[in-house]
Amino acid sequence: MHRAFVVSGLIACSSGGKEPAVDELRVTKYLRDEMCRCKDSMCVMRVDASLASLDADKAKEPASADMEMMATISDLRSAYARCREGAMRTTPQPAPSPAPPAPPAEDLPPRATGAITVDRLWNDARTWARERRSQRILASASFDYVDAKGLLDPVDGEIRLVFGRVDDSEARRRIGAKVRPKQAYDDCFTLTNHDRWTESHVGCAETSAYNPRCSVLQIWERAIKQRVPAEAVAMLQLEIDNKNSALWTFTVEDEPRNIHIRETFPDDCPLAVEK
Repeated sequence: MHRAFVVSGLIACSSGGKEPAVDELRVTKYLRDEMCRCKDSMCVMRVDASLASLDADKAKEPASADMEMMATISDLRSAYARCREGAMRTTPQPAPSPAPPAPPAEDLPPRATGAITVDRLWNDARTWARERRSQRILASASFDYVDAKGLLDPVDGEIRLVFGRVDDSEARRRIGAKVRPKQAYDDCFTLTNHDRWTESHVGCAETSAYNPRCSVLQIWERAIKQRVPAEAVAMLQLEIDNKNSALWTFTVEDEPRNIHIRETFPDDCPLAVEK
């Protein structure tokens, strides 16, 4: 049994003829010594419990009139407190909990600011896709409410880029070999930009490894030559087929003004958007 547990015995066995302060002095000195031997918090708690028992018994006795004795007890308690503080400092502290892992950074195309053209945004997204999603190929692109300067309408403007897969199983099939159903995939994605890029996962559209040649500005220039009002905002759609070609659809719809424009243009510009 730990030595601190004998405190109640020291109090109980004290002589009834002695002054209560004498018993308190003897027990306080004993507890001071016990506390100064403590090396961990468990020991400190046991000795603290004994001191609390002494204080409870002391409260039942009349106060001592021996001022010198009380001063000595006060010094012993001060020493007790110093030893207690030292024991708690040497108690091993639990290791701090590891910080939670930081959430992964968003894996999206860089966010552009200011008056950035859709061609700049489009090229940024395609560069990102080549580096981060090399197994997915652009299948279609939509540019909603874009003006002749290539700027999106700040309220309704939006870009949508759909990325699909190249299925070359038919090209690899030997002549006369059995034709098998094409495998369905659901790990393709769409990038959407209103004021920043977001990504959503969709089923895979079949496409070809095609690099668009025309920019949005070049398609707008062709539309103006077809007498499309230069002050309008248009919706442009690029569709890529499985025969390594693509077609642009240019639309302006304004029902209150009875304006309905729809033009199609081949993607055959002399200068490629990207090399």
